[in-house]
Amino acid sequence: MTIKLVLPMLLMNLYANAGPLSIDKTSSFFAATTHRSGLLGFVGHEHGISANEWTATVVQNPDAQSTSSVEIVVEAASLIVDTPESRKMAGLDAGGPSEEDRAKVKEKMLGPDVLDVAHYPQIRFKSSGVKSGSSGLVIEGDFSLHGKTQHISGIPIKVDQKKDGATHFAGGFKFHMSDYGITPPSGGGVVNVKDEMEIHFELTGRSSF
Repeated sequence: MTIKLVLPMLLMNLYANAGPLSIDKTSSFFAATTHRSGLLGFVGHEHGISANEWTATVVQNPDAQSTSSVEIVVEAASLIVDTPESRKMAGLDAGGPSEEDRAKVKEKMLGPDVLDVAHYPQIRFKSSGVKSGSSGLVIEGDFSLHGKTQHISGIPIKVDQKKDGATHFAGGFKFHMSDYGITPPSGGGVVNVKDEMEIHFELTGRSSF
């Protein structure tokens, strides 16, 4: 075999698994969890929030993880609260507030006192670094919410290679609402929402090539 044939084959093998992934939304999600606090926090509800409209761009290069990347963009107005599916995604039980109370929580969350989606229509995470970790990957990047951006580091991502050739990524991180100019909703100091929230996401993708 001549050198002219060997070099293209080596390059083909090196980048065989590299490139953007096609995301399967039926087995992917973006969700958040809020927790309760205050004197009567035990009688309040933890809330599970998920997004109906979002996009994810994942570039995977197993041979050079530093060139991999992920960007998730959520349409804030599409967020829903405490449906059975939302609570499951957020790691909560199937309970939660009544349908009437869910509507009130959603209205409050999307309104000017919290997310203010009329002025800040998108929530975004964009990675700036990817490296190998003990159970998959560790990423860092910028999380943008409510018109402010903060850098998040040390996010562990579990990676599972499926038998059908798909790759499943699962991860999450915590942040404080106050860091983004949001005052946690309060019920007069008796039942409040904690400042700290959790983000959860799972993405299943297949090579586009």
